[in-house]
Amino acid sequence: MKKLINILSIAAVASLTVLSCQKEQEVNPRTPSPAEVAGCYGVYFPTQEASGDHVYSPLDDPEIEITVARTNDSGAITVPIKATYSEDGIFVPQDIQFADGQKETTIKVRFDKAKEGVNYKASFTIEDGQYASLYNSNPISIDFSIMRVEMLYFLNPVTKEKAVIHFDQSWWGESADCYIKYYEVDGVRTCFTETFLHDYSGAIYDTPGFFGTGADYEWTFYWYVKSNYIRMAVNNTGYHHPSYDADIYALDYYYYETGDETGADFLDYADENSDVVSYYDGNGGFYLSMRSYYMFGIGGWNPGEYDVVGVAEGFTRVDYSLELESDFSYEGVSPIYVEAGVDVAGFKYAIYEGELTATQVANKVAAITDGTDASELFTDLELDEEDAVKYATLGVSPEETGLYTFVAVAIDEAYKAQNSASVVFNYVSAEDEEEYAVDMYVFTEDTPERYASYHAYDSFAFGIVGKELTDVHVGIFKLEDVAKDADAYFNAVKLDEDGEYAVSEEILAKINGEGGYYDIATQMPAKTELIVLVWATNGSLEAWDYDTYTTEPMPYVWNSLGKGTITDGFLMDLFGEDDVTLACDVYEEATTPGLYMVTGFQLELCAAFYEMDPSELAPYEGYNWWNAEIVVDATDPTAVFISEQDYGIYVNSSYGYVMIETAKSGTLADGAITFPAKEMYIGLTKASWYYGNNAGTFKITLPSVNLSAPAFANVSKNSTIPTNFVMARDAKVYEKPVMVFERNPKPVKASVKVDYTRKEKNTDKKFNSDKNFEVR
Repeated sequence: MKKLINILSIAAVASLTVLSCQKEQEVNPRTPSPAEVAGCYGVYFPTQEASGDHVYSPLDDPEIEITVARTNDSGAITVPIKATYSEDGIFVPQDIQFADGQKETTIKVRFDKAKEGVNYKASFTIEDGQYASLYNSNPISIDFSIMRVEMLYFLNPVTKEKAVIHFDQSWWGESADCYIKYYEVDGVRTCFTETFLHDYSGAIYDTPGFFGTGADYEWTFYWYVKSNYIRMAVNNTGYHHPSYDADIYALDYYYYETGDETGADFLDYADENSDVVSYYDGNGGFYLSMRSYYMFGIGGWNPGEYDVVGVAEGFTRVDYSLELESDFSYEGVSPIYVEAGVDVAGFKYAIYEGELTATQVANKVAAITDGTDASELFTDLELDEEDAVKYATLGVSPEETGLYTFVAVAIDEAYKAQNSASVVFNYVSAEDEEEYAVDMYVFTEDTPERYASYHAYDSFAFGIVGKELTDVHVGIFKLEDVAKDADAYFNAVKLDEDGEYAVSEEILAKINGEGGYYDIATQMPAKTELIVLVWATNGSLEAWDYDTYTTEPMPYVWNSLGKGTITDGFLMDLFGEDDVTLACDVYEEATTPGLYMVTGFQLELCAAFYEMDPSELAPYEGYNWWNAEIVVDATDPTAVFISEQDYGIYVNSSYGYVMIETAKSGTLADGAITFPAKEMYIGLTKASWYYGNNAGTFKITLPSVNLSAPAFANVSKNSTIPTNFVMARDAKVYEKPVMVFERNPKPVKASVKVDYTRKEKNTDKKFNSDKNFEVR
């Protein structure tokens, strides 16, 4: 008999099941345990190759030998056994017989009727107490299985001899040369390595075993021929780590995540997680994405993208890989980014409505390949010689806004299909962009006094407000760095895979809420112009916003100057109401003469704006109003300005918060700060920016000895906070200029004819039409 391989010895697993020689009985604790049967022969099955799973060639003699032993060698005996089979009539065992004085014997088990490709299982158990000891630990049961199937070798396509496969292990710098032998059943090849050379950091070893671990620890893996996925499950490397006192194993990500060594749902898992599943590339390349060093109960080292890569000799390496990515629409164009192997001559593609399932994609690939579905041909791929890859960007414009699937089939120089890929993208037409626009705004300001604990640092505050956003990322950088390489920073915020800039679900909810999200950035570099860069999406489109902030060498130290007045010349005016003059608290920075901070007027202003008594509005501090600290730079009395800051007033959910900023400088004369008419801007975070100070009445009066008592609005008309504000008819939108970065996010524009049977249009569909805002 020529037996080709013993699978169990590879896995180093002992007998699968040990059965008791007696039936389980309920034992009364007061009753002594039964005594050993007098003269028990102590028959058992010693550890042996017969235990476990076995593969035989159809040409092999269909027979397996099992060793049986006994502890009492007195007398000639024939041992009764209980045999259990997965299918009756396959196994024909000899009787177990011992001659007088014989301690060990063998029996032959025939399986002449075993069909090829079927796994047959058997279990022998000695149950009779006269023959099986109750108290000896020797195994009284043996389990084994057999399969008759042809064993083949992976061949060199040129010589037709078994191919040498050179494997490189990326983490430890090891390599190994081996053969791969396998048998195939139902489209699955069970593969075994036969290693004959091992290189560890330049030291050559001729010991067998994958990566020099020993002949008993070659690796086993399962190759799904149709899809070329590879499942590795668990392999013992034969190495015991002395520091952790643990055995080292090799296993793939499928087993690591699911713990399923049987591979019951492996193909579904592979389709969903193809980026971390091992595979054969169809051209002599074995890519094993795995944890090649793992200790159960302790963990393992993270591998590289593909931890072990094997290349078989005799193959002319070609790369027909094809990867697709998409992005959000821009001006009615959705970009499709293509990355292809160097041997891809082009690809055929078609666009289908909706998100296709994996089965549907496979059907469409076949339809594009054989011409059943109309498709377009693209061959204008650009070669990057340094990275050995081809790439292209297509801009596609389907007829209507919706969800689509882009399906591509890679072809070689002979126009033969070699590979395929698909990507789902969300398209918004240029006509619908206003309906799907992203509602998001970011602002910065000095750290308010109410956050006094942060004034030990050079800090500032920033806020983000939005509505119906699904994802928001934020990053804070030096403005000069962003200006030098805008693409890198914009991409870092948008595409960071580790989520470094991604906000949590809790913060996202605050951004989408009425109050927005407000935070303090601390320990910033002194005298540095920073940029708070924010990317957001509502699932259909994306948007960017940013604001800048220049840090001071030290936090502001404000000295009180006393009471002054502020005449609001733009909030009340914007909504068609009369100006009001209110008392305010005025401070001057201790080390910067002429740098003022004005605060403490917001409650009275909000009460006048809402037409409510201040006492009724006071409980809403922090939401409808708060004492925002407005910094006024009058260090040059002839060129006074107010940078973009929060005004401390909330209008409602339609308009958001009020911001203040000056366009042209004002003046400080006779204790009063004024600005030219129509040269101040009022911002509404949920709407837009508008021209303010139309009549030139905005004024801040600094404290003086002869300051007369300020006027207050004396109204008490509402008992609840109103929400029905309407801006004055003559309010004009100010299109605030934005900073221009040297970046080119626009995709290549290319209209694409969409060939599919369109679903009937739903004429009853209504879009949200109350989005009258503009994102700055």
